[in-house]
Amino acid sequence: MFALVALCFTLSGASALIFQVAWARQFAVVLGTSELAIAAVLAAFMGGLALGAFAAGHFERRVRRPLHVYAALEFGIAIFAVVFVPGLIWLLNAGVIVLLGNQTAPPNGVDTQAAITFFIGALLIIGAPAALMGATLPILLRFSVLEDRHVGVRTGVLYALNTLGAVVGALASAFVLLPLLGVSRSTWFAAGLNLVAGVVALTLANAWRKERDKTNDGLATGAAADTSFRVYALLLVMLGSGVVSFLHEVLWTRLLSHVMGGSIRSFGVMLATFLAGIAIGGLCGGLLARRRESAILALTIAQLAVAVCAILAWRTIAGSLPDMTSEASRLRYCFKVMFPLALAIGVTFPLAVRAVTGAPEETAQRSAQVYSWNTIGCVIGATLGAFVIIPAVRYEGAIQLAVFGSSVLAAVGALFVFSNRRITASALMAGALALCLWFRPPPPTELVSISPLIGSSGGGVVFYGVGRSADVLLLERDDGYYLRTNGLPEAFIDRPGAPPYHLGETWMAPLAALARPQARSLLIVGLGSGRTVMYAPGSITSIDIIELEPQVIAANRFASARRAFDPLSDPRISLIENDARGALSLTSRQYDVIISQPSHPWTAGASHLYTREFLDLAKAHLTRDGVFVQWIGTDYLDETLLRAIVATASSVFAHVRVYRPSERTILLMGSQASIDPEAGWTATTSSSAFRAAGMLAREDVASALVLDSNAARAFAAGQRPVTDDHNLFATSDVLERGEPLTASTAGAILLPQNVLPRLVGAYRARGEPLATNYIVQRLLNLNSHDRSVGDLATLLAAEATPDQGIWIRAAVARSARSESADGLLSQGLRQTPTSDLLRFETMRPALNAASIPTGTSLLSSEPRAVVNAVHLANSGDWDGVASLESTLSGVAATAPWASTAARVRAEWRIRMLNETNSAALSAEAIEIIDVANTAHPTIELLWLRMQVGERSGRHDVELETGLALARAVQRESGQMSDAERERTKVVVLASSNLLWPILTGGGRDADRARRVRYRLDRAAQTLARPRSLH
Repeated sequence: MFALVALCFTLSGASALIFQVAWARQFAVVLGTSELAIAAVLAAFMGGLALGAFAAGHFERRVRRPLHVYAALEFGIAIFAVVFVPGLIWLLNAGVIVLLGNQTAPPNGVDTQAAITFFIGALLIIGAPAALMGATLPILLRFSVLEDRHVGVRTGVLYALNTLGAVVGALASAFVLLPLLGVSRSTWFAAGLNLVAGVVALTLANAWRKERDKTNDGLATGAAADTSFRVYALLLVMLGSGVVSFLHEVLWTRLLSHVMGGSIRSFGVMLATFLAGIAIGGLCGGLLARRRESAILALTIAQLAVAVCAILAWRTIAGSLPDMTSEASRLRYCFKVMFPLALAIGVTFPLAVRAVTGAPEETAQRSAQVYSWNTIGCVIGATLGAFVIIPAVRYEGAIQLAVFGSSVLAAVGALFVFSNRRITASALMAGALALCLWFRPPPPTELVSISPLIGSSGGGVVFYGVGRSADVLLLERDDGYYLRTNGLPEAFIDRPGAPPYHLGETWMAPLAALARPQARSLLIVGLGSGRTVMYAPGSITSIDIIELEPQVIAANRFASARRAFDPLSDPRISLIENDARGALSLTSRQYDVIISQPSHPWTAGASHLYTREFLDLAKAHLTRDGVFVQWIGTDYLDETLLRAIVATASSVFAHVRVYRPSERTILLMGSQASIDPEAGWTATTSSSAFRAAGMLAREDVASALVLDSNAARAFAAGQRPVTDDHNLFATSDVLERGEPLTASTAGAILLPQNVLPRLVGAYRARGEPLATNYIVQRLLNLNSHDRSVGDLATLLAAEATPDQGIWIRAAVARSARSESADGLLSQGLRQTPTSDLLRFETMRPALNAASIPTGTSLLSSEPRAVVNAVHLANSGDWDGVASLESTLSGVAATAPWASTAARVRAEWRIRMLNETNSAALSAEAIEIIDVANTAHPTIELLWLRMQVGERSGRHDVELETGLALARAVQRESGQMSDAERERTKVVVLASSNLLWPILTGGGRDADRARRVRYRLDRAAQTLARPRSLH
């Protein structure tokens, strides 16, 4: 019969863990994922368990039918969880908004009133069912312990099996229930387990009374009850043990998330590993708890073992890292670090119950006391650990405090074991304290700089901060600084003097400003490296930034002196440290533009920012024609998630557009009014903010367009939106499967609904033809790994003018290394002899010849002037080049000869540089080169940029451009012809030699020049190898 009762308690453990996971997600929606909201939920749940155990301990002697009471508790948990909790959560949400809402701006942090509301609300809702859960163990022990020999064993068995059930619940929640059923139905399933346990308990109730009557005849009374001092001293030990154990749980869960990842699945594996260790430890502790005195000794040894295991675990992470490409290696590493420590922690509970129990009839009461005191310690340890200790002293300080705590607890235990042998007790206490004094853990910088997404990041750590929700690193590498949160790539910060590095986030604010030129207010969710602020046009007059983790802000402040522009110095911004959903729900402020850019959609702090409910909240905080922009990286998506996020936006906003400014970036735009950024481009739009973002013409914007509203709805047809209850991002296993979208698969999936060809045709039909050749060239430049671009270009060719169509087919052939490209151009020129586009393209290889290329006179005035300028530059006639400046400067960015004109203009300025005009001319030259390199990136332009740096004494420009040149060569060398490789090799060697004066000058610049020169020499070696080896 005891075995069946133990089975019921196993089901109860599984149910409790499922409820805990589900309620944490439901409360995150209401209270947000700020540290205080998380603490409120944890304190309410654990506090309820303690309260329930405490109450059961006081009333268990009055219980005559424990199995009936146990069944009633299980039924009560199920009813309360299914019937009352959802409605109470809804009421809490409404109450929070009524009490704290309608603020004029998003609240910065959580004030006292909010904190009290969070804690009271969570306690009232979660506290009751958690208290029922906490009462179950004492009640079952009231039934199970019939003899003195049962005290330790059956306590350990029930504790172990309940925890084993929690292991099953953790894994089931992460891998089955939440992905398949969602949050609400998972709670129904958990309630079903409670009902099954209750029904089984009722069927056993009558049989129990007969067995109890027979056993009572020979019931052993056990030893006399202990003195209150001894009991309460041991209860204090278990309070401290709870503090230490949950400090370890928080510490190691956060640290090992760098190995396992930050998804629900990864958390489920780590939690299951920790709980499995506790379960087996509990079983072992029960077997050891035969006698009271031996239990106290074993408890003392267990506390010391916790300290030793913690030290060994730290030595493991300090001495080695797993193979991040192997899931099995990462699992073994997690098990090696967590399991022994958890085993030692699990041993303590049954030992403590045995140590404070004098007679079997005391077992229920004493177990309730131990459980409630230990659980209160767990609440203290988790709360202080997560929100005070770890942020204050970082991981290395927290593990040192944990070891110190376990050593002190072991020393206290030694006082009881060797109370009559003071020298022995003193020696043991001294040894325990010496252990923690000897332990000096180094910072775990190697571990916190890795993640399953990118493996080892590399680079030197220049900033290391541990916050309440994440640890933040700033890594210095040759090309700049990499911001990491929990080891995951957050943002990139380039060095002063570096060429522009256009990422998806540089587009968000300019794109929104094009859609709404009248926009003045902007909200940004997630600071990152502040790049979105840097590219916000001047027309935006106020910018609010909500950032969950203060250490991200601290890292940006630290980097301010190491970057060309400090976004936090922008007078338009207001920083708000809070959870985005929690902050928005409490303000009535509306914005013209809201940009949401959380980086990792599967993590707890970000997954709820991709749901329909969050988009509804954002829509409510937009002005009447406001625009919402959502960033997401294709590295985090599969086809289902891509369709789901588009379906989500389409279900909320009347008008939706999807842009793809780079092959790894998706931008979703939503609004209740029509969206047409391309139409927002005018002759006066090309301001410095748009040029800096890589937007030089309407064609740049058009080239990134993928879906309009109708196409978005067709693309997402049949796909269920992402919701709080069924969050596909939170439960996704894309990264675990290693099957995210590649550039080609993303392009291929979007191609059937891609509206760009239709847009090109529409502009041509109304007499405003776009430079389709420029669009295709941009697509080929920015999507070099996307094989579907060739198919898209073919569709565009059909909508373009005849000469543009021919040019596009030749460009596609050239990108595929086909020899037919030149033939297509020649044939096309014969068919359209008046085409400047085709004629200039056929003349391009001859531009550097000594004489003016044949056919120059047939060109119209502008391209003819460009060809003449090249000839004058080749002849060294810089005055002649200067005379053509007005024509050259007027060349549109979309013109096929724009890059050539820019090169000549930059060369003229390089030749004219002297001591009196260096600053002005060098700035002009760099701007010309950077603009040209945006539309037509070439290694030759980077070489010119290096020369500007060298001639003007700008070492930062020279060094950063040299590094960019080396990277470009490594990236493009495999696609070069033999002739191109030879020409490029000459440029690379010249670039390397250009750094020699810096190298011999000494100082920090000399060290950096040495590293850049090494990269350039490696690039030259790559070019020297036969193409067959690439």
